[in-house]
Amino acid sequence: LDFFLKGLRKYSHFGGREGRKDFFLFQTSVILIFLGLQFFLKEFDSSSLSLFYIVFIFPPVISSMVRRLHDVGKSAWVLPMSILVGGGLFIAGALLLNGNSYTLGLMVIFSFLIMCYPLFLMFFPSQKTSNKFNNQPSHPIKHGILLFAFILIFMTFLYLFGLMMNMVNVLPKEESLTAEEIKEIDALIQKYQETK
Repeated sequence: LDFFLKGLRKYSHFGGREGRKDFFLFQTSVILIFLGLQFFLKEFDSSSLSLFYIVFIFPPVISSMVRRLHDVGKSAWVLPMSILVGGGLFIAGALLLNGNSYTLGLMVIFSFLIMCYPLFLMFFPSQKTSNKFNNQPSHPIKHGILLFAFILIFMTFLYLFGLMMNMVNVLPKEESLTAEEIKEIDALIQKYQETK
């Protein structure tokens, strides 16, 4: 709970660095509190409360990720750019290949790895020497724009992903049975019941 509250206090602080321990304990506490809410509110309609929690916790989670990226010497723009590039590759590949090729599978894996690149960076050890993010002050306007850009890119990707899933035939459509096939199936069922 200490790490959760500590992370919340840095709600909009996108400057500076954050070590692995602080980062992972904050992220773990966020997930555990979410799971706890789901468990205790399973008797009620908890979808609105879950949505409120996700919207409330999104900025501190992103700011924590930004500070962690700073700690390994990377810019915060790695987050939105990885989603933009990886998501763009995935959507372009799915639209161009139309779900008919094994190349689509490779494209999906490659774009997924690009989108997960910032997550891989979270496991890197802290830079032992000081870097340009050490005493970086938090600029609310600049960092607010960064957060807004990240949310906008993420929501655009989700929207395009939903549109793409409607356009692409991921699974072959089932053909309906003809009247003759239904009669044959009924006859086979009757025959089976008679022999039983």
